[in-house]
Amino acid sequence: MVIGDVFDRGEDVTQILWLLYKLESEAEKAGGRLSFLIGNHEPMVLAGDLTYTEEKYMTIAGILGVTVPLLYGSDT
Repeated sequence: MVIGDVFDRGEDVTQILWLLYKLESEAEKAGGRLSFLIGNHEPMVLAGDLTYTEEKYMTIAGILGVTVPLLYGSDT
C-alpha cells in the first residue's frame, strides 16, 4: 500500500511512479494488488497548486508545452 503525497516529493517523482507501475504489475501476476491512497498533495498538483512541486517538473512541462497537471495524465 502506498499512502499518497507522491506527486511533489522531491526530484524522483517520475521514477517513483514508474516503480509503482512495476510493483502493481508484479503484484497482479502474483495474485495480489497494489493500493494507492491519494494524499492531499495529488489533488493539489492536479488542480494546479504547485506550492511544493520541484522546479524541474515545471521546466519539463514548459519544454513540452503543457501544464504540470498534464504530466500526470492518463496518456503520459
